Amino acid sequence: MKTLIFSLLMISSMMFPSSTTFAQTSAKDGLDRLKKNLENSKHNLSEYQKNLQIASTNLKEIQKARGDVEAQKTEVTKALEEDQRAMFEIQKHDTEIQNLVAEEQKEILAEQLKIQELEKMIAQLKANKEKRNQNIQFYTKQQEQITKERAEWTNRTDQLKKNQAQVDGKLKSLVTSQTEWANKQRGYQGEVSRWQKEVERNQKLVDNYSTLAEVKD
Repeated sequence: MKTLIFSLLMISSMMFPSSTTFAQTSAKDGLDRLKKNLENSKHNLSEYQKNLQIASTNLKEIQKARGDVEAQKTEVTKALEEDQRAMFEIQKHDTEIQNLVAEEQKEILAEQLKIQELEKMIAQLKANKEKRNQNIQFYTKQQEQITKERAEWTNRTDQLKKNQAQVDGKLKSLVTSQTEWANKQRGYQGEVSRWQKEVERNQKLVDNYSTLAEVKD
């Protein structure tokens, strides 16, 4: 970045020179220096305008990316809620099956006692027992299927939680980046405003000094 050639004190002394100073520095040299200051100010303004454009573009891209990540987070959260509802239904079904198995086992014990008491009902009771054992086997197979499904849903939930953690990390990074670029944008805006004023001030000095030089010539 270019800088000004001389200070405001030097500019003031050149605008209102003493007879000795004016004798040492010609009006043309002073005008050339003021023009050089104007050129440097315009260059600085151009550089900060470019930086402001870059900051504004990056900020827009980050805001868009943040929106996409937030949408992903919403989808992951919704999927987790669906998983929780499914796990609740599976658990409920498992409890029902366990109750059915317990009930069947209770009936078997009761019927075994009846066999001892009622010989004529032994054949029927044994048939009932066999049937209930078959029911237990059927329910046991269902329990095995439920256990398998529970494991699959647990794996899915674990994966979704990992995805959620990744999405949260991306979102945090984007929020930090957005804050950094917003701060840079504010800084560049301040510099653009400052150098615009500097250009106007130097332009005014050039105009005034040009008039003074014409009068002296």
